[in-house]
Amino acid sequence: MRCLASFPMLRPLAASPSGSGRFVFGRFVFGTLTLGLIMLVVSGCSDGSDQSEDNNSDSSAGTTNEAQASASLLATTSIWADVTTQLTCGQVEVGSLIPAGADPHSFEPALADRASIDEADLIVANGLGLEGGLGPVLEGSSAPVVWLGGQVDVASNDGGDEQSDPHIWMDPEVVMNAIPTIAKAMNEAEIADPDTIARCSADYLDKLEQLDADTAASIGSIPEDDRNIVTGHRALTPFAERYGLDVVATVLASVDSLHESTPAHLSDVVKTIQDDDVQGIFVDEFQYSPDVDAVAREAGGVPVIGLYLESLGGPDTGASSYLDLISTDAALIVGALT
Repeated sequence: MRCLASFPMLRPLAASPSGSGRFVFGRFVFGTLTLGLIMLVVSGCSDGSDQSEDNNSDSSAGTTNEAQASASLLATTSIWADVTTQLTCGQVEVGSLIPAGADPHSFEPALADRASIDEADLIVANGLGLEGGLGPVLEGSSAPVVWLGGQVDVASNDGGDEQSDPHIWMDPEVVMNAIPTIAKAMNEAEIADPDTIARCSADYLDKLEQLDADTAASIGSIPEDDRNIVTGHRALTPFAERYGLDVVATVLASVDSLHESTPAHLSDVVKTIQDDDVQGIFVDEFQYSPDVDAVAREAGGVPVIGLYLESLGGPDTGASSYLDLISTDAALIVGALT
């Protein structure tokens, strides 16, 4: 009846006062026009109904795709965002709460970040204290969070009584172990079609296995006596343990970049560099420390090499994806030690 209501009220032709013949003709015209208009209206309603049914059918068929496209999937770092998006072959965009290039240890979420967190369907987080001020916000959110550091097998890198190195992604084997955990959480949150997640996860695991083999071969080319390294802070331990490097000292005696070193500790680092014939100090590309420069200078001008440790790089850096990041870091290390 809504179709009829949308048309103006039909009115009969006025009777002519000049004679019955004209009046009859007017009634005839009115009847004919009325019948035609009614048929037109009924026909229009019928077509609209059919079209509505077709649209409903199309809408139903596309519900899953629309839901997936609108899914809000976040990761705390650009590295885990890249890893996670590979599990849908890039079909679902994964946002990074901590911007690329920012220090995850000192990051503090803004109000807009808090709103995004609360509205997320799933958040992939590293844990192990990496996220600094973001951690408590995630813990207090109603959004589902998968804390990878507490759910995947992580090689022991605690260095005795020291805090474990939270930069677990620097070991590709740990990332491989994390894939089933992330995929399970994505399925539970209905982020994408399960078949897509399974297929893309398998493809990415193949790439990770190849990356691991290539990196082992690359680092394996370094002579055994030249594998002693010093780092800016404890961010390279998982990589070193995986591929046979020896982190003999760190300029900042901490797993984050927020701590300051004492003069006595810096003097010890300089002595270690000289005694162990260390060929380079490896630091995060995005973080500058005057202590590192001072140590390098006091140790006789040891090179300081920037690596991509806590964030992806830009398009022209050779580290715009996790796979590229590990490959580029390995090449930089080999170049410095051989």
